[in-house]
Amino acid sequence: PPQNKPQTLIFIVRNPWEVIARHGFESRNLYFRDIDYYLAFDGEKHLFYYEDMITDKRSFIEKMCVVLEFKILQKKEYVLDNLEELWSLSLSGKQRAWGGNKSKQKLDYHFPRANNKEQIDAFIREKLSDERFEIIRNKYGDANV
Repeated sequence: PPQNKPQTLIFIVRNPWEVIARHGFESRNLYFRDIDYYLAFDGEKHLFYYEDMITDKRSFIEKMCVVLEFKILQKKEYVLDNLEELWSLSLSGKQRAWGGNKSKQKLDYHFPRANNKEQIDAFIREKLSDERFEIIRNKYGDANV
């Protein structure tokens, strides 16, 4: 019988200021609940950052292929050779639950447009003072001061 491979978690996190501004302040606790889930996961886990995916797609794909133990080299090369076209196609997808790409791939799109910046900022700073969220604080720290 086939052996069950232990579960692996691939977690992609985005700047909390952007996430909360995009999805609304009422969803603020979901972001940190998801971070708690990642931290508590008892198995192999890999953390990626949305901003790295946007700024260096090639490196992101290379790292993801390693994590996924991707063995079909021709397909990997196809993706890397056609990265910008495939990326563009994924952004223009229709009828997606996520609502499409509103930020035009800008990393600081939603927070600067938020009406409640002070409220979002105070909430996130309080959360980032908690040691549990060091991985977020180290990456994003004072990103929106």
